[in-house]
Amino acid sequence: MKQPLSKILVTLILPLLLFSCAGLQLKVAAVERHQLGDEARAMGWYVSAIKHYEEAIVIYEEIGSPDDIAANYNNIGLSYEYMKRFDEALHYHNMALALIREHGKQENIAASLNNIGEVYRNRGNLEKSLPYYYDALEILRKIDNTEALAITLNNLGLVYDALGEYVKALRYHGEALELTRKLNIRENLGASLNNIGAVYDSVGNYQEALKYYEESLEISREVGTPREVAHGLNNIGSIYDALGDYARAVESYEEAIIVARAIEEPKIESACLINMGEAYRKLGQYAKALRYYEEALVLFERLEMHGYAAATRQAMESARRSRSLIKIR
Repeated sequence: MKQPLSKILVTLILPLLLFSCAGLQLKVAAVERHQLGDEARAMGWYVSAIKHYEEAIVIYEEIGSPDDIAANYNNIGLSYEYMKRFDEALHYHNMALALIREHGKQENIAASLNNIGEVYRNRGNLEKSLPYYYDALEILRKIDNTEALAITLNNLGLVYDALGEYVKALRYHGEALELTRKLNIRENLGASLNNIGAVYDSVGNYQEALKYYEESLEISREVGTPREVAHGLNNIGSIYDALGDYARAVESYEEAIIVARAIEEPKIESACLINMGEAYRKLGQYAKALRYYEEALVLFERLEMHGYAAATRQAMESARRSRSLIKIR
């Protein structure tokens, strides 16, 4: 006996609808776990973030979504990198790269290569980072992704700056700055200007460094990034210090300390405090120098930055001796 056509269609379509609904539910569950991972990572809860990303991967494997699996591998890699567990970070970034090479877009391959380069750079393997950045650069020039290209050029500039190859550093930073000015992404522009300032600072061209640092600071104030404002003020203070203008150095450091305290950035605050102490020591105001050294020491000990704490104790002892010599006279 023949079935009515409507019944046959229901028989065929109902399983497809049920499968589609189940697939959608899985997709929603995977996205939720991915988002939970992103939220945890933003809060600095990296172990929790990794757990959520791993849960997302299990679901994406069931769905069969290699791009999403690669994205979560990448996020796990980033989480391990923030924890300074660089071997695990490389493991997951390489897994992401392998999947993206097989299934992904060229711009995602470039992003993955950049991530691996970044891990090597952050662990101090500067020479090892270069081939990954250059491979990313080659792809990005071909596909004309200007923003990612500027970021990659900036990364190369950072590597060459750290290697002491300042001419190359300026070349790559300069090209990055040119592209970033065209894009007018203000936050990226501020970072690019700061990086060029840092290179000129390293080679002792303090007037040129000051010019770039001041433009970078102006943009940081404009876009409202207080952490970068504090960094910029500290950098400008160090330039005035190098130029022997200790009074202006103190002004910059004082403002940097206020900003760092307001946003609860003890690492930046401690750097500014030790620099302030140095400036007052050079001015011969040893009591003030000691006060700032002592405040810096408290933070260094709290942050378990033992090398900096030891150097601060030595600076304090030197300031005490200098103060005693003045009193004897």
